[in-house]
Amino acid sequence: MKIDPLHIGRPSETAERRAQKAVAVSFWLLAPYIAVQAIRDLAAHHPASASPLGIALTASSLVIMPVLGIAKRRLGERLGSGATAGEGTQNLICAAQAAGVLLALVVVAVWPAGWPIDPIIALGIAAWSVGEGHRSWRAQTAADQTGSRHRRIKITCH
Repeated sequence: MKIDPLHIGRPSETAERRAQKAVAVSFWLLAPYIAVQAIRDLAAHHPASASPLGIALTASSLVIMPVLGIAKRRLGERLGSGATAGEGTQNLICAAQAAGVLLALVVVAVWPAGWPIDPIIALGIAAWSVGEGHRSWRAQTAADQTGSRHRRIKITCH
C-alpha cells in the first residue's frame, strides 16, 4: 500500500464533500428554528427575560464561541476542509446569538419598549445562517467541479 505524504491527515474528497453538504444543511436547519422563534416572540410581544444562570451561560458563549470558531476556521483553512471552516462559522453565529441576547437584555432593562430588538437580531442571524448555508453548498459544488477537472487532467496526463 503506497501512502502519499502530501495527503496524510487530510480528509478524502468524498468525505469532505459529504461533510460540507452536512454543514450546509445544518445552517439551513438552524435558520428556520431561529426565525420561527423570533416571529413567535414578535407576534406575542414576548420580551427577553433574564435569569442569572441564563446570563452566565450566554456570557460564557460570548467568550468561548468566537475563540472556538476562529480556531476551527483556521484549522479548516490549514487542512483545506471547508466543512471544518463551516463549523467554525457556526460557532461564530452562536457567539452572535449570545451577543444579541445580552444586548436585548440590556436594552429591555434600560428601555422596556425596546423589547423587539431581540427577535429582530434573531431574524438577522437566521438570514446570516441561510447565506452561510448557500456559501457552504456552493463551495462544495465548486470543489466538485475543481476535483472533476483535476481528475480529467490526471487521466489525460498519465
